[in-house]
Amino acid sequence: MNTRCMRLVAAGLMAAPGIAAAGGLLPYGVISGYGTYLDDADGRASDGLGNGVDYTTEADFGWGVTGAAGLGLDTGQQVCNTLGGEIEGGYRNNGLDEITVNNVSLAGVAPFGPVGTADLDGDVSALSVMANVRCETPMFNGKFYVVGGGGGANISIDDLSIGGTPVAVDDDDEWVGAYQIGAGWAFPVNPNADLTVGYRYFATGDPEFTDTTGATFDTEYATHNFEVGIKFF
Repeated sequence: MNTRCMRLVAAGLMAAPGIAAAGGLLPYGVISGYGTYLDDADGRASDGLGNGVDYTTEADFGWGVTGAAGLGLDTGQQVCNTLGGEIEGGYRNNGLDEITVNNVSLAGVAPFGPVGTADLDGDVSALSVMANVRCETPMFNGKFYVVGGGGGANISIDDLSIGGTPVAVDDDDEWVGAYQIGAGWAFPVNPNADLTVGYRYFATGDPEFTDTTGATFDTEYATHNFEVGIKFF
């Protein structure tokens, strides 16, 4: 690239924020931390030979973080005064706590159960990439916001054991579709930053995993997330 082209590119990069502002588009970023409650999850394990177990798992309260970058449009309207689009990356983690075996089905034998409960150890995590829409409305000396979007998440399990017995998992993560919706309030802390407090529901399609014997087991993933963050612009 010659010197003249480099100067043109540099001039364009320096002018971009001014062009965005002139067109009503304002760049922003959001960094948030979460306390995360993972819903009880129903699942089924099967060896493919007609033998299977239906179960429900419980998890401990966990944590999560997200970071987003986007552009907001000042609409000039009272409702949805700022309409933004953003790309978000996130991570959530919960420790597993307990498994309840609801029923057992064996080839040629009628299903029976419930069987009982056992300690469940390990971690389940979600690494997500989302495209969101954010709507903000002035309210109570701050802004009420609604955010929602869709994308994908890699659901992973680690160090799994049942009743103290390790479960060797061969395929321990899977990408599935994901969606979220949430709401909260943003309060100004300085001219270029807001403190955000809110709630977000984040859920995915059902991931399926495989242990070293070839048996498969699926589960559900849905979380309630309580947010504290900073939006800067």
